[in-house]
Amino acid sequence: GAAAVTGGRWVQREGVAAVSTQRMALGSGIGAVRGMSTPVSDEKEAWRVEWAVKESSMGERYRWLLSAMGFYSEDAKSERSASLLYVSARKQAARKEFTQYLGVKEDFSTRFYLECLHVWMVLVRLRREGEASKQIRQDVFDRFWQDVTKQIHALGVKPIALSSRVRELQNAFYGAAIAYDYSLGTSDAVLASALYRNVYGHDCKARHLLMLTAYVRRELDALDRMELQEFLDANWSFGNPQDSD
Repeated sequence: GAAAVTGGRWVQREGVAAVSTQRMALGSGIGAVRGMSTPVSDEKEAWRVEWAVKESSMGERYRWLLSAMGFYSEDAKSERSASLLYVSARKQAARKEFTQYLGVKEDFSTRFYLECLHVWMVLVRLRREGEASKQIRQDVFDRFWQDVTKQIHALGVKPIALSSRVRELQNAFYGAAIAYDYSLGTSDAVLASALYRNVYGHDCKARHLLMLTAYVRRELDALDRMELQEFLDANWSFGNPQDSD
């Protein structure tokens, strides 16, 4: 069922499988808006600076206080890693190479589906850790939707319609994730079909689709070979989409 997509409680939705066969049309007032969000280049570094200060000699001096505040708790570490991983995915989805070299459109809907793709890749790597990664998978998902909610609110969606728009986008994510999951361990044609429907919205050149398919396979393989702690620390970056030619 749908729960297999990421192993989290949040994928339990009725009728999710039905949306995996085509890219969902995002509601009026969302899909047509160009651009998605504010730059995120400094957000990841801000987290690192905060963490580095607390882990420095000052952090050692006040370790007892940090411990009392819960800084070293499993929940706190999970939330920090989840934020770093999400920002990595979001930042990668915003790269101009997707538009310049892979023929991806520069609008809200397409950027959203690119974010979904990269968040999905992060979740696939976490799923490899089984039950031990359940909390951080949930934290990545929560971080993603907190950010998406802020973005669509900033685009002018009224508060009264906000929850329905978020549900609409979540269903789009579930459908795309199911389609991508089906491609794991299968042929590139299955993955290409999912990318064609979701990222490209049934409109792209064959060479661009082949490039994006090769890119996703390459990134999944790189993440799979990464040691867990290195992955959780987010001391890595996705590859250049242009290099997938």
